[in-house]
Amino acid sequence: MYRRLSVAEKQIRVVTVYPGHLGQMIRCGFQTVSLNDEPDYEALSYVWGLEQHRLYIELNLTQTSVTRNLHAALNRLRHPDEPRRLWVDAICINQADNEERGQQVALMGEIYSKTTRGIIFLGEEVKDDENETLEERRQLQNFFAGTGVSGALSPLYQQFQAIRAAAGSDSQEVINMAISMSLSPQLVQGDNIIRPTRPCVWHGDDRDDSLIQQAWDQPSLRSDTIFHAFCLLRRLSNGEHPSLIWYFASENSRPGNWRPSAEIRALKWLGERPWWKRVWTVQECILPKQCVVVYGPVQAPWSMFQHAMSNLHRHRISCCAFVPGISEALSSLSTIMSDIQDVRIWRQHRDGVALSTLMRIFRYRQATDIRDKVYGFLGLVTDWGADGPSSITPNYTKAVTHQQVFTRSTAAIIQSSRSLDILCQPANIDIDYFSLLPSWVIDYSLPVSALGTADRYNYQIPLYQADRCLPASVSVIEENTLAFNAVHIDTLSPVYDAVDAGYSEPPTAVLKQWFDKAGQEKSLPPTWQKDFWRVLCGDTVVGSKATYRRARNDDEPVFNSWWRDQGLGELGGASSQSTNPPAAKSIVPAVKAATTRRKFFVSQKGYMGLAPDTAGRAATVLLGKEEIFVIPGGRIPFLLRPAGVRHVPGIGMQRCHHFVGDCYVQGFMDGESMRNFVKDKQTIYLV
Repeated sequence: MYRRLSVAEKQIRVVTVYPGHLGQMIRCGFQTVSLNDEPDYEALSYVWGLEQHRLYIELNLTQTSVTRNLHAALNRLRHPDEPRRLWVDAICINQADNEERGQQVALMGEIYSKTTRGIIFLGEEVKDDENETLEERRQLQNFFAGTGVSGALSPLYQQFQAIRAAAGSDSQEVINMAISMSLSPQLVQGDNIIRPTRPCVWHGDDRDDSLIQQAWDQPSLRSDTIFHAFCLLRRLSNGEHPSLIWYFASENSRPGNWRPSAEIRALKWLGERPWWKRVWTVQECILPKQCVVVYGPVQAPWSMFQHAMSNLHRHRISCCAFVPGISEALSSLSTIMSDIQDVRIWRQHRDGVALSTLMRIFRYRQATDIRDKVYGFLGLVTDWGADGPSSITPNYTKAVTHQQVFTRSTAAIIQSSRSLDILCQPANIDIDYFSLLPSWVIDYSLPVSALGTADRYNYQIPLYQADRCLPASVSVIEENTLAFNAVHIDTLSPVYDAVDAGYSEPPTAVLKQWFDKAGQEKSLPPTWQKDFWRVLCGDTVVGSKATYRRARNDDEPVFNSWWRDQGLGELGGASSQSTNPPAAKSIVPAVKAATTRRKFFVSQKGYMGLAPDTAGRAATVLLGKEEIFVIPGGRIPFLLRPAGVRHVPGIGMQRCHHFVGDCYVQGFMDGESMRNFVKDKQTIYLV
């Protein structure tokens, strides 16, 4: 059925979905076209879903099985009276031919850029009998944790049990399901807010006024929470203040007992569908000229989602910052949309988007084939560095493991960009867990969330120049060892408790502990309090237009007043009389970004700073205390852990290090250590 495609002519297959009605057999046919001829087609963006319980369609007069989710998408999208031309990866690419997969993946950027429209399928609507209760979800969590379950098992649980029995507990598919399940929304037991919804087409303009009016005039629609979720999106996209939208009114308005309305919870539920968590869906919504979002019988323009979340973010950090629950209610969807919009803008208005940036920002996203954690972003890259796009090419043969893809990609990115930016991201869960990767290669297969750290890596770190803008000069030895010159700053003394991710306000108890511990450090100078505030905010504040800038001396009184208003006492510097809300909003985001998943430290020579939360673990420092280095190509200092003397191929026995992560060191963020680089440098071997 699949004939060889011409790589030279950029050939792809387009599937024609023949007319039909819901529930009828889906009939399709192939056509081979060349991208050079600007063919007419729509590109489908969806989640494949589980491979079990596949359903059949007719493809080129042959019965072919597809996943249940794709079947639902084709069933929903076909026209009743005319054919529809789609590009669908699962059936337009011969998935059994790894060579073709690699060739077609290399064209994905062009496929989605040249489509007439992208179709984002969030899934089929939930039926009344498909709502999950909190107890069912807890049983599923217990199942994956191995702690057993009780009571009647839901069909979903039974499905997972069969998959795990067949595939084994280490199956990547089972792991992915467990991760997805743990990230799913927590519905309240008995509060089945997601129900079937009516067919509805939103336009994102004045044509929607009648629908918005119906939300007020027809009480019978009150239980249709999906309809109201889209209505809320439309009103937010209009730029309305959340404080004036009745959906943000609390179901229990007493202070401390705010609970989001059912409509907000429904929108939160839509924003946590699996589509938002997949690697491939990033480029599939960025590259098309226009996109439409489809959920069951509901359609809305992608631009409506964009404008809604952009306006929500703008209001929640300014005029509507103190609307109860505004940060918690839709923060996940707002953050996802913000990341997508950032990449879209960067591609259009700045020097370019590097692969390292995409791999970091969307690291939390999932992929069935782990190698797609790299391959899935190639179509979005506009800044390839010195080596150009040929430095990394998709290869799906079994001879290439995901560990090799991660290692080779990281080395290629460092050498072509002459930058260590790719190392600046949340550390591996545990640097000493058993891994086939060198310590300097991020294990993108692990379910690490960027929760609370995005601003640090997107906006704070670009403001530093610890390396004095010297380019990276790195040698890669047999793929596993990095060799480079660096300047040693100091050795770490004990570190103090980390700030956990996920808080809306900085945890004052931990910050107060840091302050008290610093006061007990004899290595600090008497004036240490004058610098302590800069450490906590990473020497940054949020300035005008919600953009980060470096802190100035006149920011100190504002910070000290905020510190005092938190009940933390006096820092010792000048304070303004009181911290007004706008001023506090310049401090709180910077403190959150700088301290989330960080540990406070005072080095042996008395330098204060913030290290990764993986620093200072007693079981991992038997070979010596962790050391701080500044490396050319690195905007900020890095923390390295002694790894003993090892044989380095072609060089001999050398003292080696493991990579721990990036760190902030007060007084070394603007090139101070690099003034005598030639004299002070030493060779480092990272393994």
